[in-house]
Amino acid sequence: MMAHIKTKIFVVLISILYLTGTSVFGQQNLDSLMKIRQAAQELQLKKEDSLITIERNKRIIKLLNADADTIKYISFNRYNIEKLPDLSRFKKVQTINFGNNKIEKINKKNWPKADSLKKIILSDNALKKVRFKRSKSITQVDLSENKLKRIPYSLRKLKSLKSLVISKNEIKRLPCFIRKMDSLEELTINYNQLKQLSRRDIKKLRHLKVIHIGANELSRIPENIDELKRIETLNFGINQISELPSSFSNLKTLEHLIFYKNNFNSIPNEVWELKNLKEIDFYHNQIQEIPQAIGSMDSLVQIFLAYNKIQVIPDTLFSLKKLKALYLHHNAIVMVPQKITQLEQLTYLDLGYNRIFEIPDISRLQQLVEIDLQENTLFEFPYDLIEIETLRKIYLMGNPFSMTKQEKAEMEKLSKELSKLGISLFF
Repeated sequence: MMAHIKTKIFVVLISILYLTGTSVFGQQNLDSLMKIRQAAQELQLKKEDSLITIERNKRIIKLLNADADTIKYISFNRYNIEKLPDLSRFKKVQTINFGNNKIEKINKKNWPKADSLKKIILSDNALKKVRFKRSKSITQVDLSENKLKRIPYSLRKLKSLKSLVISKNEIKRLPCFIRKMDSLEELTINYNQLKQLSRRDIKKLRHLKVIHIGANELSRIPENIDELKRIETLNFGINQISELPSSFSNLKTLEHLIFYKNNFNSIPNEVWELKNLKEIDFYHNQIQEIPQAIGSMDSLVQIFLAYNKIQVIPDTLFSLKKLKALYLHHNAIVMVPQKITQLEQLTYLDLGYNRIFEIPDISRLQQLVEIDLQENTLFEFPYDLIEIETLRKIYLMGNPFSMTKQEKAEMEKLSKELSKLGISLFF
């Protein structure tokens, strides 16, 4: 009611001002009018926030009064909740999601007394402390984007925990108890404050299969890295690493290797000893060449070498029969060899932002879904691309194509026709 009255007063005063001119009231009175309007708007916003809060509280009350034996999924994402409600009566819940709230700490008595609980999401809160109760069913915990200074000690009580995500916190070291968490297979600890990885740390992690330790302050990898006997994925992205220890070549189980945004001038020889690799990622380094040895990596499916200084694609790369994704954009490549047509499984090809002046007929690549050749020096339009039936996105912008007005008009018409078929052609 008050907001309605204030709004009416504002409208009347503005009408008088319009009829008499600003000189009658002066700048001071005009400022007062604007303050009235602002107050009315703030009052309305508070009213709306109150209604939203009431609705949220209703939902929480409804949940807490519900039949606990029927609830399997509890989600209060983005509710501005400051305290975890008592969930102890829910005995069949499988997933709890209280992400994007304002929770600062959690007492173990609030957790459900459920053998069915498998997944807990508490990302993007203000957690400084969290206590878990003993559980044999929980397999996934997400504590990312909080204010934790250490990995919670009570996690050791989760005897079946397989995946722990604790990125974007303030963690400076890896605790000793991790080595005793036998069920843990995946640790994601990106964007923290780990300044070094010691030999002792490797021993703590040697039972893991997946380690994401990107965006810390690591500059070296310890010599005993080969103690990670089960490792399948290693992500050291956004660190300051420039070389690998010789023992790195002993990681025979490794399938995914990520050194995105580090300080490598070349791809270390140790990489070419890892014959089970399916993915290599050296985006944003200072690499100048792709060694011929890449041809021996028969298992490679994805190659990410964009944002480097590569000038030549070696012929041996085209012997990789399983390769599906090749990302070499933002380099200094001038020519694409004819042998690229041998990559019959290739699905994604990105050669944008290079110096390529000619591209061979690649219409044989009948698995290709997306190709990017933008910002090169192509003079001849690659019409053969239209013959690839699987293609859905073609990027050709920023090339100096030699085309008449009529040819350009025909291409624009073709682009519209392809769009109707779900094919995007940008040129």
